[in-house]
Amino acid sequence: MGVPKPNGQYRLVQDLRQVNKLIEAPYPVVPNPHTILSQVPKSHGWFSVIDLKDAFFSIPLDQESQKLFAFEWEDPDTHYKAQYLWTVVPQGLTCAPEIFGSQLKRDLAPFLAAHLSCNIVQYCDDLLLSTETETTCKEHTIELLNFLGAQGYKVSREKAQLVKQQVTFLGYHLCQGRRSLGKDRIQAILESPQPRNPRELRAFLGLTGFCRLWIPDYGGKAKPLYESLTKEGLLTWEWTKEKEKAFQELKEALVQPPALALPDPRKPFTLYVHERKGVASGVLCQRSGPAWQPVGYYSKVLDPVAKGWPACLRAVAATALLVQEAEKLTLGGDTEVVVPHGIPQVLGTGAGEKHLNPSRHTRYEVGLLLAPNLTFKTVSSLNPATLLPDPQVPYGASPTHDCIEVLQQETKPRPDLSDLPWPNPDVEMYVDGSSYVEDGKRFTGAAVIVKEEEVYKFKLSPNLSAQAEELVALIEALRRGIGKTINVYTDSRYAYMVVHAHGTLWKERGFITASGQRMNRTLKDTLTKLCIESGVSALQSVLLQLHRYAAPFQTLPLEQPVHSFQIGDQVLVKKWKRDPLTPRWDGPHTVSLISQAAVKVLGSDKWTHHSRVKRFLSPDSEDSLTEEDISPLSSPAPEARSDTGEDSTWEYQELEGLKGLFKRQKQ
Repeated sequence: MGVPKPNGQYRLVQDLRQVNKLIEAPYPVVPNPHTILSQVPKSHGWFSVIDLKDAFFSIPLDQESQKLFAFEWEDPDTHYKAQYLWTVVPQGLTCAPEIFGSQLKRDLAPFLAAHLSCNIVQYCDDLLLSTETETTCKEHTIELLNFLGAQGYKVSREKAQLVKQQVTFLGYHLCQGRRSLGKDRIQAILESPQPRNPRELRAFLGLTGFCRLWIPDYGGKAKPLYESLTKEGLLTWEWTKEKEKAFQELKEALVQPPALALPDPRKPFTLYVHERKGVASGVLCQRSGPAWQPVGYYSKVLDPVAKGWPACLRAVAATALLVQEAEKLTLGGDTEVVVPHGIPQVLGTGAGEKHLNPSRHTRYEVGLLLAPNLTFKTVSSLNPATLLPDPQVPYGASPTHDCIEVLQQETKPRPDLSDLPWPNPDVEMYVDGSSYVEDGKRFTGAAVIVKEEEVYKFKLSPNLSAQAEELVALIEALRRGIGKTINVYTDSRYAYMVVHAHGTLWKERGFITASGQRMNRTLKDTLTKLCIESGVSALQSVLLQLHRYAAPFQTLPLEQPVHSFQIGDQVLVKKWKRDPLTPRWDGPHTVSLISQAAVKVLGSDKWTHHSRVKRFLSPDSEDSLTEEDISPLSSPAPEARSDTGEDSTWEYQELEGLKGLFKRQKQ
């Protein structure tokens, strides 16, 4: 069918979804439109933009493949139906852009090798030719058009922009050394009406997200809009004054967007990073004489875990995010990172390992400290409006705080808490938990050892985790240490990290986990006991477990089993699928493991709820037959002869629930 174009013409397309399902398409290698313009040298000031006409139709199809794209067409006037097939690559083929792009790149290789004074940027079927002078631009444009014609390509006359100092390419307005947003794109955003539902809001954010490179602090401005599209925000979605303010701020930021300089890979880059309220903002700059030229603005929202960190750790996460984004333009070039925090100081000392999990610490260390092209500059402050150093503070001045000292103060639950043991404590305690399976049953417990002769044991619910077991023991140890100076010992590294790094963060967040859920009551009780006036010193001392997915309304764990099955019992398991005239119960099976509410049978790795299990009785027992064991029939069966040759009759017995039972009796 024909799809109308803006110029009044039609684009022929075909529904090829069934064909696309059978095609193993190659991995799509599509250049990033935000970074592709970095290939244009800053010294080039003359451009030509060439758009290939009916690009896919220039690739012929093999005769064996043509029959795959056959279709039926009906004349709207005569209603005559006829069958046709494509001899060239049709519109709608899933791998058509990759096939065409790679073929065009191969065809252009000889031309580029023979014309070293020009540069060509290719994005699918759009070509941007740039040179330093008008004469060379005109000559190379003519040669390129003739070359494309000889290769069988066609050029759109209406879309061609030939030998100009200012052109529009991929929605960007280009001139020598600079790029800016196209007027049509800006006008479309400014004319966008107020969103009436989440779908329209997503469409608006899609338009503005393309322009985020030109909007300083885009993440902070659009944060209320993105939060309304989360799972919680969609439940009570409404257009509020806060959303209206963010909506208008994004529009105002595009009224006069800044012109960004094209990156020059021969010069070093400078990346300014600033973090505020969980949003990382930054600007990538290059020097042009005595002044700085912005190359791109960046803004990213930190993940929920990083949002709950102290400011110094949030700065590390923000720097790692923006350095990764800036790599798309710097392409591994020398970059100086300016940030008002000591990034090498935090990651290069034990503070990083103490406050970050191993995977995050390794990722940040490899991406920041071990990168050979990165250097760090610590300044006292950054201007949030420009993301540049405060002009009132001398550049390179020492920071106003020590990140290591600040982290120690912010993550310490009480001032007398130490990771060194007290020299003369009143009591020394050791806590531990245990969980094991014996004869198919799980046994769980905890213990607090004050002295060799004082051992306090606790039998706990088998549903508790290993961390929760030691948590109960820790609570008991802290209760027994009220009013005393004590040392509490445990073998858990996680406990040490909780007390000396994470406990205060949870308290400052109101005992809310990083995912936004409430912490369980046991954890809050433990942290409260830790802060009771009893000089507690912890040397690998406190074992706390943050149940990330626990909520106050969860049901309490079962203390006793709700069934009577034992290991070794013969049972039947009820089938999920109900087939007519087939048994509903499968088995017999042998019970291998049991829990409070489920059993596991031999030959299966899954647990089965006790409500779908019943005991297996021998076939001779009359109790072995139930209503669900027998398939329903509507009439008695005729007389029959058994397999042994003995005469037998069938007796029909009515049961409850409109079901019947046949029982064979020997004569």
